[in-house]
Amino acid sequence: MNTFDSQLRKLHLGDTHQQAIDKKILSNSANYTAAFLDIIFKNGVSDAEKFISLVKNDKKSDSIAQAIKVSENQVRDLKKARQSSLWSNDADFVTMSLDEYVPRKTLRLTSWVDLDQLVVGSSAIIHEDQKRKSTFAQDFSQVGTKSLLSGKGFEKEVSRRREQRIDVLSNVRFSVADPNFYSVVIEDRFFNRKLCSRLAKLSNQVLLSKNEVDEVDEAIILPIAHIDSDYFQHLSEMWSGLALVDYFPKNLPIVYTEDTYGILDLLCERLGVDRSRFKSFLDMQDIRVKKAYQIHPVGGNLWDAAFFEHFNKYNSYEDSGFKVFLANPKGGVEIKNKDEVCKVLRDLGFLIVHPEDLPVSKLIDLFQRSSLVVTATSKVLANTAFMQRGSSLVELQDAKSIKSDYYLRTRFNDMNYDCVVVNSGVVDVDELLTVLASRSV
Repeated sequence: MNTFDSQLRKLHLGDTHQQAIDKKILSNSANYTAAFLDIIFKNGVSDAEKFISLVKNDKKSDSIAQAIKVSENQVRDLKKARQSSLWSNDADFVTMSLDEYVPRKTLRLTSWVDLDQLVVGSSAIIHEDQKRKSTFAQDFSQVGTKSLLSGKGFEKEVSRRREQRIDVLSNVRFSVADPNFYSVVIEDRFFNRKLCSRLAKLSNQVLLSKNEVDEVDEAIILPIAHIDSDYFQHLSEMWSGLALVDYFPKNLPIVYTEDTYGILDLLCERLGVDRSRFKSFLDMQDIRVKKAYQIHPVGGNLWDAAFFEHFNKYNSYEDSGFKVFLANPKGGVEIKNKDEVCKVLRDLGFLIVHPEDLPVSKLIDLFQRSSLVVTATSKVLANTAFMQRGSSLVELQDAKSIKSDYYLRTRFNDMNYDCVVVNSGVVDVDELLTVLASRSV
């Protein structure tokens, strides 16, 4: 047994330890993260800190080093949150320790029919294999661009198993005191660690209101975003759950955490769903739901065809065909020759938009109506979910941090994608014009 394994055994991690070794946790960041989450949940903060320290002292890749930083931040934030007044015998809330929920029965379906007849304790799943062969060679015909993107994930075949899942739960309450601990409490005993917010995934303790509880017979529960303040995760997780709402009776309440970005009215209007059906976690803190349908996120981190199909339903298709340059998006690479880029694109008929000046609902509308969007990598690109099939995206990416995420996502919406690599903050205008010319601009 090597030194690392020997030291790991001293943490008395039992099955978690053996699983960690079997999976070779130092082989990639995903295995490390899975082991960390198991350890902190089953053994607590102290053993998690020992585990992090042990891994830091061993050989590791850059990706594992980054995962370690993330886990260190999670431990720090969990300890800090637990020191707040909410967790100090607050008069309004009680701390509950819960076990991880496991469905009593799994039903594999071919379509969503008669969902109201599903029995409590069951989990209904629809699987569909999706494979998109790599079109990297055709999509990036320019030799220079192709060489820059090669080896950064652009070439890989997108092969994944799409899963739509609904859990049927009984006697459900909602932990609402802290957005970092949003979770659904089942029968006052269980919660699903995969379907809760960031810090709740690390702990088996939640806060529940001490007030008297009213009851409702049934409700639909949308997925909980991993980070409530992250717009991408709001779309990819919580609001993606609306794709399955139409399969339920039209009178059931729809429970969501909170409308952080003020887009619920727009979503209801475009989907034709009665806004009064929506109840926030805060609305539900003193409510127990006798039978609840908890929806899992639709589409995953890289999205899929069903994800785009759902968000395309929101498209009004009025006055479409805009060409848009989103200048200086928050968190995007700084474009030092922005004025030059703006002038060139304005001369080509582009609208020049500063996304920070618009509410999110207006940005959604803009993406829906645009046939071509040019912008730097940033969180504003989450609105690509609303773009029409066959539209075009030109992503300005920093040469030091090129990622394939939006290229792979847009494969499921049959979109045209181009990447212009930005060196030292300067956009090569000639290269940008060449890319636009290939899109008949």
